[in-house]
Amino acid sequence: WGNGRGRLLFTYIILLGAAVAALFANDGAALILTPIVIAMLLALGFSRGATLAFVMAAGFIADTASLPLIVSNLVNIVSADFFNLGFTEYAAVMVPVNLAAIAATLVMLHLFFRKDIPAVYDLSLLKAPKEAIRDINTFKTGWLVLVLLLVGFF
Repeated sequence: WGNGRGRLLFTYIILLGAAVAALFANDGAALILTPIVIAMLLALGFSRGATLAFVMAAGFIADTASLPLIVSNLVNIVSADFFNLGFTEYAAVMVPVNLAAIAATLVMLHLFFRKDIPAVYDLSLLKAPKEAIRDINTFKTGWLVLVLLLVGFF
């Protein structure tokens, strides 16, 4: 993803985590991202410090970016219900807040882990993404379920 540049990969992992947290809630984002990030970092041979930085970033953004939609967090559901806010009313207020939180998180995580994130990494150590698919039917079914979940939100 990062074309061999560590800081870019770090940024992309955080942005992916933000998107997953918005759609699947904070717990789901952490559970989905953590094994993917760890497997990728192990394949790349990252140091323990770099691995910790990436895993912490994935977990941190899962909580930070769970603001934009009512379904992004259980607290959002309770708050929207208490204040009698509909889906679009809630999103209209919280999407800008979420974008600010993501930007602040990006800056702070980059500053905090700047010494641990490798400047470059060897892309040849990663397998082609297609090789990660063990069963094409399971893969296609998974995408169908994700699309149906997304449709169910609206």
